[in-house]
Amino acid sequence: MRRTLEAIDGHVAAIREFQPELGAIGTSALRRADNGDEFAESVRAITGVPLEIISGEEEARCSYEGAISGLPSEQSYAVLDVGGGSSEYATREVDISLEIGAVRLTERFPSLRENVGADEIERARTEARAVLQPLRTFAKIDRLVMVGGSATTSRAVLTGRRMTDPYGVITRADLANVIARLALLPLDRRKELPGMVAQRADVLLAGALILDEACALTRHAEAVVSTNDLLLGYLLRH
Repeated sequence: MRRTLEAIDGHVAAIREFQPELGAIGTSALRRADNGDEFAESVRAITGVPLEIISGEEEARCSYEGAISGLPSEQSYAVLDVGGGSSEYATREVDISLEIGAVRLTERFPSLRENVGADEIERARTEARAVLQPLRTFAKIDRLVMVGGSATTSRAVLTGRRMTDPYGVITRADLANVIARLALLPLDRRKELPGMVAQRADVLLAGALILDEACALTRHAEAVVSTNDLLLGYLLRH
């Protein structure tokens, strides 16, 4: 909470140089937290505005609107946002929130933080697959678009540099590459990988497993990775 509030304070100072009006939203972590009201009051004290804790369905819809905003309109899209505590999936007609994310799966399987064996990876995969099963029930669409830190950091580790364009492509073979590399490395070595966001090094393996299982369940061999995501979608919708 302290680190997050310090970050919010810095963001507010930067924003107010350019824009006097601001808003604050919270997602899965605050939907789950027992002390969410305490945190929300601290955010109000810093920002001067109420903290809106959006539903999982609204989070999915915002991620969808943000991700497709720069894509050709003649194709159909599904957007997957793998967060820390939940994963959201949306198409033009559907938006759902699933109770699995990179942090939550890592908490369930702590060995994923370090170099880990194939058996433990398969157990984590099995749990992710079980929670993601609703994805099998939806009609196949033209393109799967992935947003969020697990997707953008997986692609950055694959290419060795952070994303500078709003859209890129990642395949299931690419995800298998990332998963295999992370599984062999202890946490300190993961942090040193080109393209890695150090704060995500401990949860990225779990995130990549969720992404790969989602690809399998939605029958896609590749996906678009986008930095246009929830925040842009929220602005477009509001």
